[in-house]
Amino acid sequence: MKQLLLSTLLLIQVQVLLAQSQPSTLPRMYFFVPNLLNPAMAGLEEEMTVSVLHQRQMTQIAAGPQTQVFSINNGFAEYNTGLGINLFRDQNGPLSLTSAEGAFSYKVNYDKNEDGTSNHYVSFGLSAGIQLWQLNVKDLDAFNDDPVFMLQGESKPSLSASFGMLYFYEGFQGGFSVQNIAGGRVRPLSAFDELVQEPTGFFLIGFENKLGENFRLNPLVVASLDFSGNIQADLNLIAELDFDNGLGMSAGVGYRMASRYKESKPEGLMFYSKTEYKGFNLSVQYNYPTGNQGVFTGGEYTIGLGFTTASFGGTKKTKKKPDESSGSEN
Repeated sequence: MKQLLLSTLLLIQVQVLLAQSQPSTLPRMYFFVPNLLNPAMAGLEEEMTVSVLHQRQMTQIAAGPQTQVFSINNGFAEYNTGLGINLFRDQNGPLSLTSAEGAFSYKVNYDKNEDGTSNHYVSFGLSAGIQLWQLNVKDLDAFNDDPVFMLQGESKPSLSASFGMLYFYEGFQGGFSVQNIAGGRVRPLSAFDELVQEPTGFFLIGFENKLGENFRLNPLVVASLDFSGNIQADLNLIAELDFDNGLGMSAGVGYRMASRYKESKPEGLMFYSKTEYKGFNLSVQYNYPTGNQGVFTGGEYTIGLGFTTASFGGTKKTKKKPDESSGSEN
């Protein structure tokens, strides 16, 4: 009876960890690597960007969740396509997730400016990869002679996939994506106890307001919804300032709300800053929980380093034809 009870409690704990893992991490990464949330944004800037991120949640808990991400994005303006590669590692107590995925986007332009950029387009994206869940049963509070220790602690690699769409028009952007459409599975206990990742939908809407030649103010809403009815929404306001010497700075503040198990409550405040100089950037985000859990778990922070350079294999430059009107030959 005691062994059955321990096994049941262990299964419940794993289910809770699984529910709080990747879907709750991705929205927190949106400011740094947008295509983690929506593959339609892979290579959308028509440049090559490289990002390295480290995130720490529940800072007052030694075994609090930690996440590392390595991402490369490249846009091919000539072909209206973009590619992204994301390596993801998420550790949540005894449960960890390692994944590698590639993202592809295709953009339909409705009009283009003289410099080749577009202010009106629709982008479609698809990502797919491999993920592996692992459960370290030694980190769980159970008796050493419990049969759980003899059962499976690692799932077989499974397919992860997502798709998304983004609409952009004169500063307005709106989009959605669905993660885990492949139904990633993890078997932390045995072949009889199989847990399935539920598909999760993400939505975003924002508008870029130009208040000056080099100053922009961007309100942005990012929300998520899973099949269990859990809802999370981030309300953000971001200010961006560019300087002529190649320096760019942005700062933002956000408010997170969530509804879990039919109970709505505030999740916390978010503070965001990013500094860019000649292609290199440093990003910092700090989330301060406002609920009772913040007293015991602490906040969370994310640090990101990256650089942006010319697109690899992008648009070919063509030589301008000579001005025949002023030519010397008749």
